Amino acid sequence: MPMRSLVTLDETLTTALTSGHLVVPNHRLQRAYTTAFDRHQQSLARHAWHTARVATIERHLIDAFHDAVDTGHAPVRSVLQPEAERWLWRETAPTAVTSNVDGLVDVAVDAWRLVHGWHLEEHLASAARNDAHALFADWSKRFAAALSDLESISSAELPTQLASLASNGGDWLPKHLVTAGFEVVAPAVVGVARTCTTISSSIGNHRHPSMRWCSRILMPRFEPPLRGHARPWRGQSPGTPSQTFASASRSPTSNANMRL
Repeated sequence: MPMRSLVTLDETLTTALTSGHLVVPNHRLQRAYTTAFDRHQQSLARHAWHTARVATIERHLIDAFHDAVDTGHAPVRSVLQPEAERWLWRETAPTAVTSNVDGLVDVAVDAWRLVHGWHLEEHLASAARNDAHALFADWSKRFAAALSDLESISSAELPTQLASLASNGGDWLPKHLVTAGFEVVAPAVVGVARTCTTISSSIGNHRHPSMRWCSRILMPRFEPPLRGHARPWRGQSPGTPSQTFASASRSPTSNANMRL
């Protein structure tokens, strides 16, 4: 007996999967929509069909940037793959990072994503409130300089870059774009969607009654993650800058569910 599909298709979703673009937050939903689309085609007694046009938000942003480069709307720059980005963070680590380098790289990657996703770039310039803030600010400058030398861009910077490019004309953007399954979307990604709305014929966050997590964009109350992140946990004495910086990964305000 075949397993029940995780999602149910309606006309909007079917159109997006057939001739538009469906964007979802993770690979699990991508597989679910692909499976549902294949079953739909089989129910129509078809023996061959085009692959479902569904992608994760990360893949969609990367493809959109590559399209901008290919059409001459953006300078030629490569998007660093996750492992390459982690390697670059390790290579640009300040001398103060002497232990648990891999753990601190994970924290730096998350912090960099939050900074760009929540438009906190200007806070980096004044982030020397304590040693931990100063450490991340210095590390970020080193990382950004290395990116520039490599003529590359990190995935965290893509939403802001795409919104800026699209504001000058976005004929290279998808003309029919639907998003589904998002619970939390960073402002930078929302900015891309709002920019594309003036260009695309159809764009929205699809709601479907068969999905428990009904698609929605939540904009929770948010305290910039650079504020108070370096406070040691109660009962602990302040450690080295790198130890204090590492505690940010466990701070409630830096919860990873604020995903792009």
